[in-house]
Amino acid sequence: MNALPADIDLIQRAQLGDKVAFNALAEATRDRLRLYVYRLTLDEELAQEIVQETLIEMFKILGKLKETDKFWPWLYGIATNKLHRHYRTERKHRNLAAAQALRSERASDRAEGFENLVAGELRQIITGAMDRLKTRHKAVLVMRCYDEMSYADIAQAMNSTEFGVRMLFVRAKKSLQRELLRNGFGRKTLIPALILFGKMTAPSEAAAAQVSITAATASAGLAAGLIGAATTKTAVVSTAAAGLLVAGSVAVLSGPDDVVEKSAEPAGVVSVIDSIMPTDSAERSWYYFPQGPGGPVMIRTGEDLSTGRYLQDDQANYIHRDGAIYMTNHRYYHPDLSVMRLPTDSADLAAFLSKMDGRSSPFEPIAAGGRGLLVVASRGRNGDDGRTWAVRHANVLDEDFFQSDWPANLRTVDDRDAMHRRGWAGFAVTGQIKGEFVSGHGRVPFTYAASRVYSPFVDLRAGNLRIVDNGSASGLSINGEPAAAGAGGAFFAGLARPWMGLHVLDSVRRDAAACNLGFVTERIDDTGQARVTVSLPDAELVYTIDLANDLIHRIELHRVGAVAARLVFFYDSRTPDAVPSVPSGSAVRFQPTTLWLAQWMSGSLADDLKTQ
Repeated sequence: MNALPADIDLIQRAQLGDKVAFNALAEATRDRLRLYVYRLTLDEELAQEIVQETLIEMFKILGKLKETDKFWPWLYGIATNKLHRHYRTERKHRNLAAAQALRSERASDRAEGFENLVAGELRQIITGAMDRLKTRHKAVLVMRCYDEMSYADIAQAMNSTEFGVRMLFVRAKKSLQRELLRNGFGRKTLIPALILFGKMTAPSEAAAAQVSITAATASAGLAAGLIGAATTKTAVVSTAAAGLLVAGSVAVLSGPDDVVEKSAEPAGVVSVIDSIMPTDSAERSWYYFPQGPGGPVMIRTGEDLSTGRYLQDDQANYIHRDGAIYMTNHRYYHPDLSVMRLPTDSADLAAFLSKMDGRSSPFEPIAAGGRGLLVVASRGRNGDDGRTWAVRHANVLDEDFFQSDWPANLRTVDDRDAMHRRGWAGFAVTGQIKGEFVSGHGRVPFTYAASRVYSPFVDLRAGNLRIVDNGSASGLSINGEPAAAGAGGAFFAGLARPWMGLHVLDSVRRDAAACNLGFVTERIDDTGQARVTVSLPDAELVYTIDLANDLIHRIELHRVGAVAARLVFFYDSRTPDAVPSVPSGSAVRFQPTTLWLAQWMSGSLADDLKTQ
């Protein structure tokens, strides 16, 4: 809610140093600010403390406020940050439940009218459910439902984006819904519970009578925000598709067996809400491509990480199982060793992968490109009703809904080794090709964040041939003379590329599939390793991959049942040599695929280049 014209005049005079105006401004804002903070804390004394600190801060920095009509989002942001700092400093989140029990008498005395009409048990359930929410979840609910602030204003108050706030609002409602369900309430109780909480925390009986929440306020309104941004081939997102997040009467609290009714949708329209709200029969996954499709990808499964199984952000890999969060060396891979699909896969690539592992793609194809692409994919249990939509976003990784925010009471187990904690490793390569000794070294980042600082590179030698790829450019020289030049990263095709966000098992197989090279995947019994055999016209490339550590250990070229060439990889946490430069000079421009590795290991790469 923006400041009223009278408020703007008062703010501007206070900014000019008018002490009378400032005192008037403090008095005008105190009650509304106290109500906002009280609804977050349910503690009168704490609310008064935060309000006082906020007003002091307001006095110090009021001159820095550029948009006076955005005064309330600005002030709410200060108060919310003060509350966050208080909880961190006092570690109140560890004993809020006990403290709340001691304060329940004071809290119950505060409301004068409507609260006395509500049964004590119901009051405790609703206030307890709200109290257990995270501060950010409570803040967005209070600002949206009771102060009726726009998403743009809330975004300013919470230092987020409008899209991020909409998603936070969805997740806040789901968190509250989950708390209510645990106490036997039905799925239609969300809006009634919010109305009751608003009335119970109102400053007077008259104010309580004015509390109401409209369907428009309760809706995240994602369709309106994303209209024109969805890029599915089969449908157009419209505001009408969103519907209501919650259906049913707001007059009564329904039982736990109630079913949420959905309004009918026009044929051919994809509901954005359905695409992101998990149900018992479906799974949702999020894919973020900061550099666009074909580049690195960050993945999370499940709209709500309290029940989601997996998250990979720019810093680490997390798996949620057995009541704990495990930080792992490896990115996610399918336990049955089927190939990881992406919703941005082309129809040809998806068809080829399906031919290899016998599984159809779980996604509806999506045609989207460009940097900062966020794709949400819905998949049913049968894996055949995938639905996708996309939106452009500057940096999803900064948003609350893409953070590792499992419940605080879950323990975190860091199972990473020293290399993976650091985020990158150096490696050495040895082996032989047609009697020639192979040597080489390089660096491979394990996370997207590390790849932004420590670029991948590889420097390989066999006989008179040298291959260099430093991430920015690549080249091949013979007897020290440039023979071929390519784009940066070209010579990682067929090698380890874990900074792409996929397990190396999937990077290797997807590289092969891009060249229409068939492959077979199998576990190596009791070793924690897998073997991928890529079929070539007259030979086979055989990869030995460490699944738990997400590393290639060995690549062999098999011909007529015998090992014709072998590369062995060794990884450690030592700092590798300086990134090599690519030899300059006249050279053939080319774009190697996985086939370059087969050509090199067969000893024909130099001859094949001459024919290009």
